[in-house]
Amino acid sequence: MKAPERIYAGAAVAAGAVVLVVVLRFGGAIQPELPGLPTAGPVTVWGLPLVRFCYDVCALACVGTLTAAALAPAGTKESESCLRAAGWWALGWTFAALLSYVLTLSNLIPLPVADLLGAPDLLRFGTALPQTRALLWVPAVAALAAVSSRLRTLPAWVRPVIAAFGLLPPAYVGHAASAGDHDIAVSALMSHLVSVSVWVGGLAAVLVHFRRSEHLPAVLPRFSTLALCCFAAIAPLLLCLGAPLTLAASLREDLELPARRLTHPAVLFAAYPVAFLLLYATPWLPWSLSGYAPHLLTQALFVGLSLLIFWVLAGVDPLARPIPWAVRVRLLAAVTLTHLAWARSCCSGRRSRTTGSPWRPHPVSRTSWPTSAWPEPWPCFSRCLPSPPWPYAWPGSGRRRSPAYGRIRPYDSGEAAPG
Repeated sequence: MKAPERIYAGAAVAAGAVVLVVVLRFGGAIQPELPGLPTAGPVTVWGLPLVRFCYDVCALACVGTLTAAALAPAGTKESESCLRAAGWWALGWTFAALLSYVLTLSNLIPLPVADLLGAPDLLRFGTALPQTRALLWVPAVAALAAVSSRLRTLPAWVRPVIAAFGLLPPAYVGHAASAGDHDIAVSALMSHLVSVSVWVGGLAAVLVHFRRSEHLPAVLPRFSTLALCCFAAIAPLLLCLGAPLTLAASLREDLELPARRLTHPAVLFAAYPVAFLLLYATPWLPWSLSGYAPHLLTQALFVGLSLLIFWVLAGVDPLARPIPWAVRVRLLAAVTLTHLAWARSCCSGRRSRTTGSPWRPHPVSRTSWPTSAWPEPWPCFSRCLPSPPWPYAWPGSGRRRSPAYGRIRPYDSGEAAPG
C-alpha cells in the first residue's frame, strides 16, 4: 500500500481500537474476577475483543479490496494497488484468526494464555470444540486469499470468492446452527456476512483507491450494480434508507416501471393485510412449514413486502409517483393494525383452522392485563382499508359522533354474542 493508504488504514484501525477499549472499560464488559472461580486472565479478557475487532476489519478490507480490484479495468495501477493491499489485509486476517483461536480456547476452558501455550494437549483440544474448530478453517482460507492476490493469471472474480468463503465457517457454529431446522437462519446469516463485506468493504476500497482515479466513472456504475445485488440480503432497513434506486444508477431506467406499479397506494394498502389473512386463514401456513423451499419462498415474500412498504414510508429515494405524507401515515397505521390483529388472535388462544392445534400460549395471556381491550381482528383489518370513513375512526377528528359512542365497550370472546 502507498503511504496515504497506509495512513487511512492505520487511522481507521486505531480509532476503532480506541473506541472499543473505552466501551470495554466503561460499558461494563470487563467484570471483576470472582474469588475461587477459574479465569482466563487479563490477557484474554482484554485481548479477545481487540483481536476479534482486528479480525473483522481485516476480513472486511480483504474482501472489499479484492472486489474493487475485480471491478477495475484489468492491468491498471489502481487494480494492482488493490491487489497489493488485499494481500496485506489477508495476512493480517490470517494472524488475527490464529490469535483468535488461542484466545477463544483460553476463554472457553478457561485458562490463562501462558498456561495454555505450555500445554500442547490443551491446544489440540480446540479441534474438538465447534467454535474453535471453525476458526482453524479461516486462517487457511485467508492465507489462500493472500496467495491468490499475487497470482495475476487467476480470473478477477475468483479472488473475492475465495476471500468470501473465509467468512462462512463461524456462521456454522453459532446459535443459528444449533438445530437442524435452522437452515434459513444460517442461510440468512451467511448472506449477511458476505453482502456486508462486499458492500461496505468494497465501498471503502473504492473511496481509498479510486477517489482521484480516471477510472472512477467506469468503476462506480459497476459497484452500484453490485451494491443493488447486496441490497437483497444485507441490512434491509439500511439498504431502504440508502436509496437503492439512486445507488443503482445504471439500472434506474429498468426499475422505474416496476417501482411505479408496486408503490401504488392501492397495492400497498391491500397487499399487507391480505397476505396475513391468506397465510393464517388458508392452508398456506402448513404448506410453508412442509419443507425448506416453501418456507424460504414465504419468508422472501413477506420480507420483500415489508421492505417495499418501509421504502415507501422512508421516502429517501425519489419515488416513481409522489405519495403524500397523509397516505404514508395511513399505510403505517394499516401495517400496525395488521400486527395488532394477529397478536390479538394469538393471545386469545384460538385454534388454527388449518392445523387444528392451539396457538402457543403467550405470556401476556397469563397475566391480568385486559387483553379484551385489544382490538378484534376483523375491525382492525377493516381499518386497514383506505375507505372514506377513515377520519371517523380517530378521536378529535372534528366529526360529529353518535351519542352511543362513549358507551361502546370491547366485546369479550367468552361472552355470548349480542342479538
